[in-house]
Amino acid sequence: MSIRQIWADLNIKCEQYHEDGASYILKSHWAGANIGLSGGTSDNDYNYARSIEKKGFLFGGEIYTGWLTHWG
Repeated sequence: MSIRQIWADLNIKCEQYHEDGASYILKSHWAGANIGLSGGTSDNDYNYARSIEKKGFLFGGEIYTGWLTHWG
């Protein structure tokens, strides 16, 4: 059972979001959840996410200036 289902069973209402790469969002997104894009750096990624979830927030869930090893 998922945490999302447990919260629903307990009637807990709060903002929920899913964070993943744009190519994976469709596979695991649930209706009504906000979307955080991992590596979402192009308008195409955000437009694609918006086509999946018409309402709610879209945000950069993980955005890096470079991979961690770049910084020593």
